[in-house]
Amino acid sequence: MTELEKKADEIQEARKDPNAPEDADEGIQSETNEEVKQLNADTERIKKAIAENENAKARQTLAGVAEAGQTPVVKTQDEVDQEAADRMINAFK
Repeated sequence: MTELEKKADEIQEARKDPNAPEDADEGIQSETNEEVKQLNADTERIKKAIAENENAKARQTLAGVAEAGQTPVVKTQDEVDQEAADRMINAFK
């Protein structure tokens, strides 16, 4: 049972008790409201952290760096042939 469910049960019990002070509901409700605000703030922080983590992974992917290291550069056969020809031409200059 979560804390909010426990608080809801306390509110229901306080309403059933004829000897309970009239402001008991207000105290419990204000505590519950504070807890809800805290949970909402925590949720926002978690969402922000998740978004930052996703952005970091996207930047790594765009930069060509994966978690295990750099990704290999894939060259076409034409590029490899051109580089080899350029090296041979420069060797005789």
